[in-house]
Amino acid sequence: MLRDAPAGVAWGIINDHEQAPSIFSNINKSKVLSGDGQNKVVQQECAWKLFSLLSGAFALKLGLHEEVGPQAHRLSFWKIESAVFREFSGAWQVQALEGRSGCVVIHELYAEPAIPLSSLLDRFAQSLFEQEVRGILGDLEREVRQRLD
Repeated sequence: MLRDAPAGVAWGIINDHEQAPSIFSNINKSKVLSGDGQNKVVQQECAWKLFSLLSGAFALKLGLHEEVGPQAHRLSFWKIESAVFREFSGAWQVQALEGRSGCVVIHELYAEPAIPLSSLLDRFAQSLFEQEVRGILGDLEREVRQRLD
């Protein structure tokens, strides 16, 4: 939950694909390749880091679908092309709090690596993805606070 953050501010940040590299630490580059308003195709270069030991980047082409309602907005995404992931999909949802200032932001992510992992590596990869999602939500919260100051 983002206290005192209008849903429109959070939604504007999530939906600003060209500025994503200046907001989210896991995105190096982001470009909208095509779109008609509700539907877009975005090419991104995403960063990965394994603690402080290893790091790198990978390309990810995503399809996006935006649904805007009076109280909630949803941005669904899915992999169009990636050498790293067999499956990659999820959504952002921003919902205004009724009768109070602030909003709730929900981030869903399903990622399946292109290379099958053993059960031990699979648990390790899941913990890395969970850490990555916490980082993404932290980046969003920092940007919201900067825009409100």
